[in-house]
Amino acid sequence: MSLQRSDWTQMPTIARGQLANMCFGVANSHDAAFGLSEAQEDAGARPELWGSSQPGMAYLDAPGIPIERIAMPLRTFAWLDASGKPDTAAIAAHAAEWPATGKTVDEFTAAITGNATGTTGARPVGEPGPTDDARDDAEGDADEGWSAADELTTEDPDPTMTAGMDDPIEDDPDDEEWEFTRPEPTMTAAEARQALRERIAAWAAEGREDFTTADLSEVWTGAGLSRQWAQNQIRRLREQGVLGYDDDAQRHLLLAVSDAA
Repeated sequence: MSLQRSDWTQMPTIARGQLANMCFGVANSHDAAFGLSEAQEDAGARPELWGSSQPGMAYLDAPGIPIERIAMPLRTFAWLDASGKPDTAAIAAHAAEWPATGKTVDEFTAAITGNATGTTGARPVGEPGPTDDARDDAEGDADEGWSAADELTTEDPDPTMTAGMDDPIEDDPDDEEWEFTRPEPTMTAAEARQALRERIAAWAAEGREDFTTADLSEVWTGAGLSRQWAQNQIRRLREQGVLGYDDDAQRHLLLAVSDAA
């Protein structure tokens, strides 16, 4: 699989930990940290120095790669024509020769993936694939007669209510208009300022190096204040030299703790 930046918003960190590491050129060292293994970083791999100026260059740390080569730059195959432009015809021909539906899997993988193999068209090694007509008939048989009730494991609370997927959704005339309201403040603005500074001081005492504005949401919501208020307080602390800011990582840096904190 390929990701621009494999942080926790793009894939589970547990899944990322099971994969090999292949990192192409990236914009900065923060992005590189998501594509390199710790061993590659320790060995001096620096894909951020390439940026987009070295297309196809990459570092690879995977089973079978000698440790002395995990920080050695490699170059991948380029689909280019004689003029140096992408050769779309060659790519299309290769895709036609090796279609996804022609993939084969071993018996164990086929057994544990179950329905997934039917979705992708993968089949056990040595087993002939179905013809297009047979595949269409199989898919038709699978869909015929299916209903949501076949998958339900709980009792229907109101069997009289029925609807189709394409039916329009109408507003309930009995529903009353409502809007979000802020919770009742539990502290004054002055107390909120003190709580914010104490939170930052506690982080610094713990050895924490950075944080985001969202990490302070408990403080400003508890005071019935807004995110903008917290950003103003952070800006004042930056002016006082207590905090810094990493533009690449977009995180506030803990530089020092003033007496006011």
